[in-house]
Amino acid sequence: LTSGNKSDRDTFVYGNIVQGGDLITDFDRTGPTKDKFRIAASGFAATGGASALTAGKLPNSKVVGINGNLGSSAGFRYNQANGKLFFDSDGSNRLSGLALLATVRDGGSAVSLSAIQNSIFVA
Repeated sequence: LTSGNKSDRDTFVYGNIVQGGDLITDFDRTGPTKDKFRIAASGFAATGGASALTAGKLPNSKVVGINGNLGSSAGFRYNQANGKLFFDSDGSNRLSGLALLATVRDGGSAVSLSAIQNSIFVA
């Protein structure tokens, strides 16, 4: 997905994880025009006894690096090395609950974990 314009505000909307697998090539991560993800909680269910996503901006504790600790919460894992953003439905450090949401790039540049942490909102 490419908007072709770095001065706009893109919102990438996902109603459920089945809609994932996108390649975002111009993710704007800075300034007043930064891009966002809007996630529908109803389409991203927690499994295995993990706590569900809650409405609002996700706290950094629910958007972690690929090997980060989500505790017992559903959340997102981001691999900054390759730009892959995963939904983790069970919060475990195993691969069982992972589903690819998107691969995120800003042109040829990697997008930082902190930029991803500041861009995910749940409705």
